[in-house]
Amino acid sequence: MNTFTKTGATSYKHTNPWAAALCPNYDPEMWVLTGNIVTPENQAALAICAQCPIRAYCLSRRNDIKPRSMILGGVAFNDDGKPWHLQPNHHPRR
Repeated sequence: MNTFTKTGATSYKHTNPWAAALCPNYDPEMWVLTGNIVTPENQAALAICAQCPIRAYCLSRRNDIKPRSMILGGVAFNDDGKPWHLQPNHHPRR
């Protein structure tokens, strides 16, 4: 049984946190960063993540998933696995 807990005074447990994720309802390619350019699809993925109820949980899985050239938990990661500050149609800073 997979569980996750929200830190703080209130604790929440879920049997499968991924069941609440919004991303499975969309094309997975939206979360892939190609050519160091932020596409409109990438911007849409970031907006979807911003509304996702498991965003914090998703991002907490960063060490297990080891994101590279992708968006995870509303954060874009470069090909070295470092977070980017994105600007549309510009090369991200490393």
